[in-house]
Amino acid sequence: MKSLKFYLALTLVAITSGVNCQFQASGSGKGDFAQLSLSTDLRPNTTNPVKVILDTNDGSQGITNNKGDITIGSNGLYLIFAAPQVGRLSGYKPGWVTCWLKLNGKDVTNSNVLLNLVNNQKDVIISQGAMRLNAGDKLNVMMGIERTGEGLGLEAIKPDNQPLVPGIIFTIVKIAD
Repeated sequence: MKSLKFYLALTLVAITSGVNCQFQASGSGKGDFAQLSLSTDLRPNTTNPVKVILDTNDGSQGITNNKGDITIGSNGLYLIFAAPQVGRLSGYKPGWVTCWLKLNGKDVTNSNVLLNLVNNQKDVIISQGAMRLNAGDKLNVMMGIERTGEGLGLEAIKPDNQPLVPGIIFTIVKIAD
């Protein structure tokens, strides 16, 4: 495995804060990354799995996004982070929201995270992992809810005089060939 000449934590902070950064990874697909987000709420009216539409490209290189269909540009090892902002509008019985990855139409093993919401709680849950991907692979972020009618789902929040809290922030970074 080739050594990397950057600190991953610093790189992720730079990406998420909009700072122009340069990756020093070697090999094909050098510097491939994407940061994508959802600018609106997503509150499904079904308990069946729902694809998360990533409607904002906050920055990318070598990875494309078409409404949540994420296409990998080059073979390699990737770090992936999905951070959904979950909430509910009504109800007092605990209810869960889940979020996981699909790769080429199949659920990714051990990628699911779950938060059981009580009352009108809001929180961020994090799914992260490292996986080998090939050029042309398609990733999707999926979500599910325990029941309908309570507004369970992903929630974009716009605080006064502050930037949007997206319904989800999705970051993928190629770290090695």
